[in-house]
Amino acid sequence: GLSMGVGVLLIGLRGHVPAWATFPLANFLLFTYLMMRIQSLRLDLAVPWRWEWMAAASLLFVLVLESIRLGLGNLSLVVIYNNSVYTVISYYLATLAWQLGHQEKSHSVSWIAWSYRAMAAGTLISAIVSSMRLGTGPSVELLEANPFRIIIVIIIIPFMVISHIAYVGFILERTHRQIIEAEKQYRAIIETTLDGFCVCDMEGRFIDVNKTYCDMIGYGRDELLAMRLSDIKYDGNDLDIQARIQQTMQRGFNRFESRYQCRNGRILDVEVSTTFQPTGAGQFLVFIRDITERKQWEQALRKSEQKFKALADTSPLAIYMSVGVEQKYEYINPTAVKLFGYTLDETPTIEQWWPLAYPDAAYRRQVEEEWQRKIEKAIKTCSEIEPMEVVVTCKDGSRKNIQWGFKTIGEQNWAFGIDLTVRRQMENELRDSEARLRSYFELPLTGRAITSPSTGWIEVNATLCDMLGYSETELTQITWAELTHPDDLTADLAQFNRVIAGEIDGYTMEKRFIHKNGQSVHTHLAVHCLRKPDQSVDYLVALIIDISELRKAEESLKHSEERLRQITDVAPVFLAEINKDLRYRFVNRRYAELFGLPPKELCGKRVNTIMPEQAFANAQPYMLKALAGQLVEFETELQESPGGHQFMATRYAP
Repeated sequence: GLSMGVGVLLIGLRGHVPAWATFPLANFLLFTYLMMRIQSLRLDLAVPWRWEWMAAASLLFVLVLESIRLGLGNLSLVVIYNNSVYTVISYYLATLAWQLGHQEKSHSVSWIAWSYRAMAAGTLISAIVSSMRLGTGPSVELLEANPFRIIIVIIIIPFMVISHIAYVGFILERTHRQIIEAEKQYRAIIETTLDGFCVCDMEGRFIDVNKTYCDMIGYGRDELLAMRLSDIKYDGNDLDIQARIQQTMQRGFNRFESRYQCRNGRILDVEVSTTFQPTGAGQFLVFIRDITERKQWEQALRKSEQKFKALADTSPLAIYMSVGVEQKYEYINPTAVKLFGYTLDETPTIEQWWPLAYPDAAYRRQVEEEWQRKIEKAIKTCSEIEPMEVVVTCKDGSRKNIQWGFKTIGEQNWAFGIDLTVRRQMENELRDSEARLRSYFELPLTGRAITSPSTGWIEVNATLCDMLGYSETELTQITWAELTHPDDLTADLAQFNRVIAGEIDGYTMEKRFIHKNGQSVHTHLAVHCLRKPDQSVDYLVALIIDISELRKAEESLKHSEERLRQITDVAPVFLAEINKDLRYRFVNRRYAELFGLPPKELCGKRVNTIMPEQAFANAQPYMLKALAGQLVEFETELQESPGGHQFMATRYAP
C-alpha cells in the first residue's frame, strides 16, 4: 500500500518533481506494488513465486522503461509500454482474484477481481490514447491534455483503493471463518477428550465444562455453571482452593492430585492439570483425569508387595535383591543374614560380598567369572540362570554349600540361595551307609501359599501345585482343609484357630495332604499370619516342604535293618558290633543267648558289664587293637564241661 501510494503521488506530481522521480522511481514503486499484490494472492492460493524472480522482474521493467525514455526520447512509447504492462498485470491479478474468490467462496475477493479488471481497462484506454500521438491530428492535443493523468485520477486510483478495501474485507472475512472453525475445533476437542475439562474464573466459579466432566461428576452442564469448584471438592475448602489458585497464578501451570465428590456421593481420586490465562479478568483452563482405578491398582500393588515381602521374610531361602549390572543390593532377607552373618550395611554391593564369602583368591576368581557370565546373559535376556552351587564362607568361619539361582524382573535382580549343607552331609552319610539305606531323597523346593482366614487358597506357587497335583485355578476353588488328611485335620485346625483367636501368630507341624490322585503327601508346614490394624487376621503365609521321600526312606531303613537282623539271627556264629566306648550297638540272637539275655537288652550296655570279668580282661586288648584299625584273630577258652574244654575262635574286625 505504501509503495502504491508513493508511486501514484509521484505520477500525479508530474511536472512538479524531477523526471527521474516521475518515471523510473514512480513506475518501479507501482510495479513493485503489483508484484507484491500478485505474491499476496498466490500466497493465499498456496502457490507463491520466488522473491528473487519478483525483484528481477521489477528491475527489468524499469530498465526497459528507461531505455525507451532515454534512448528513443519518445514519451508516447513510454506510456504505451508502461500501460501495456500494467494492463497485463491487472488482468492477471483479476484472474488470480477470481480463482481465490471461487476457492474461498468470498464476495470480497470478487470485488478485488472487478477492481483489477477496471484498472486493466483504464490502463488499456490510456495505452490506446497514447498510441494516437504517434500520428498527427487531434491526438496531439489529446496527449497534451495528459489523459493518462486523468485516467489515473478517475479510474485507477479509486479502484486501487477499492481493491485494498476489498482485500481488507477478505482478510476480516477469512479471519472470522477461522475463528468460527477454531471455536468448532476447540469444542470438538474438549467434547471428545477422555479427560474432564472445565474453565473457572478467579473465584473458582465454572465458566465452561465438557460432557466428560459432567458425566464424571454426575451433574448437568447448567447445574455446574451455577456452582463453584469448592461445591464438589471432597477434601478441601475455599482456603485450600484459593491457595491452589494463587500457586497456579504464580507458576502459570500446576498439577496436583485431589478428590471430588460425585452427585451420588461417590468419591473420585483425580489428577488435576490447570493453566492460568491472564487475559481479561483471568481464568483457569482445567483438565481433570479420573485416577480412581489407578489408585486402586496402586493399593493392590502395595498389598502384593507386602505379601511378597512376607514370603521373602519367612522363606527358608537366602534372598538378595539388587539393581543394575553392578548389582547394588537393596534388600537382604532375614534368612540370608542368619545364614551368612552379613548384613546389608556390610555388603552394600557384590564387590564387598566377593572377598567375604570367598576368601580364597583362586576360588573367588573362578566363582566370580562364572557368576558374571551367567547373570550378564540373564539381565540381557530377562531370564533365569542355571543353578550354580558354591561353597560360601560365613562370618563365623563356617562353610556352607549354597545353590544360587538368579532372575531379573524389570530393573530388579533377585538372587535365591538354597542351603544345601545339611543335604550334602546327609548324602555323604547315605553313601557311607548304603548297605542299610540304598536310597536318598533330595530337598525339594519349597511350596508357598497365601491363604485366607476362611481356609481358602488365595495364591499358590507352581511347586505346591506340582506337590498336590492340582492346577492353580483348581486349588483356588477349594480350601486347604478339604485337602488335609482326615487324621491330621483336627490338630491343624486347632493351631489355625489359635492364630485366628490371636493367641499365636504362627505354627509349624508335620501333616499329610491328599494328592489329586488320592495318595498322601507328607509335608512339613510352617504358617505365619499378617494382621490388620484391628489385629484380625488379614491373610496367612504358608511354607510347605514335601518330606514324603524322607518318610519312604525311613520305612526302607526299618525294613533293611529288619532283614539284616533276620539274616544274622540264623547265622551259626556269635555276632556283635561294639563302638569305641565298648558298648554293644548290635548283637545277634545266638550271641545274646550266650549270656542268657534278649538281644535288645544287650544293645547300649558296656561289654564289661556283660562278659565275665576274666573273659573281658582277656578280650579287651584285642578289642582295642581292632578299634585302632587292626584285624585281630585269637582263640579263647569258654568253660569246662564233662566232655572237656570248649574253645572259641574269635575275630575282631574294625
